[in-house]
Amino acid sequence: MIRRTASLALAALLLAPAAASAQPANAQPLPDSADAYRIAADRWIARHKPETAVILVKRGGRVVYARGERTDAAQPTLLASLSKMITGVCVATLIRDGKLDFDTTMRDALSGFFARNGEPADPRFLDVTVAQLLTHRSGLMGNPDGDLTTRAVRRLARAGKGANAALQSILADDLREKLKREPGAAYAYSNAGYLALGVIIEDRTKRPYENYCRDAVMKPLNIASARLHPDWRVWSSMGGWIIAPADYLTLADVFARDNPFLGDKVKAWIESTRASAQIGGGDWYSLGVITHEGVGGWSVSHGGQLNSRGVDAKGKPISAVVRATFSRAADGTALFAAFTPATYDNKALEELRSALGKATQAWVSFR
Repeated sequence: MIRRTASLALAALLLAPAAASAQPANAQPLPDSADAYRIAADRWIARHKPETAVILVKRGGRVVYARGERTDAAQPTLLASLSKMITGVCVATLIRDGKLDFDTTMRDALSGFFARNGEPADPRFLDVTVAQLLTHRSGLMGNPDGDLTTRAVRRLARAGKGANAALQSILADDLREKLKREPGAAYAYSNAGYLALGVIIEDRTKRPYENYCRDAVMKPLNIASARLHPDWRVWSSMGGWIIAPADYLTLADVFARDNPFLGDKVKAWIESTRASAQIGGGDWYSLGVITHEGVGGWSVSHGGQLNSRGVDAKGKPISAVVRATFSRAADGTALFAAFTPATYDNKALEELRSALGKATQAWVSFR
């Protein structure tokens, strides 16, 4: 299962006061140094005892703390739904380069797909726009509705087909069902919507989704670690990417106001969706990220969870298990964390963010 964590304003990312339960009552004050992060992470790990953990903090354009608990923090880690930022940014490059638009309807964007697979069971889908897919307002079945897409992934994984990026066939099956709600009417977090975006990328570029994203996004940003997990390509544009945590935060830097990568048209759209794509608490959903107006720019965040099991083509058991979260404040302060098992709740993640926020506040001499 992949799901979005609770929406988090970036004040709660690294700058909020720590929860009372996030550290022992008799804990010593944190030092005015990078060691504050180590102490905060040690306390959290001692309290929650993850099997594995990766924690990485970035400030001032550089990584100031990286921790791997029974794993290597420099190696690629499974992203689960944090993959949606990659898909959103890939779509943004098509729009930036004039090959697609936010207002493009599925009638146009998926015309080749419909020629191969037939038209959708619900004709309303033909008028759904790229923007509605990006912001989870397409009317497709969402996670709260049972999510046919997740069921299809599980079925393929059990059949030894998890390594196949089956975007086109899964979407064809999804579109045999009626929409769950009127397009544009309401937010409903949907893996199917980001599956459809992956198919749009393939149809517009005439290239496999992963290859296009690597060339259009990863190479220009000098990111070499990103790829679809070889056993779990079936999650593809919804949740199948692996990447080194530091590289993921480099990708998140495209949301900085002074970063030119997305282009003016895409940035204007992100700003314009603030009212129409609200998901509560002043947050809105944009390019695969929860977005919030910070001091001097946007704060972005997302979370994800995978707890998938199956067999490979030879019948050997495979698993994709992770709980992941990231946040980037408008000033560039950023956090990436991923854990196994995948059962950590939002309260535990809040404790970690609060503990690292306390460390950020303690390191007052940082330059």
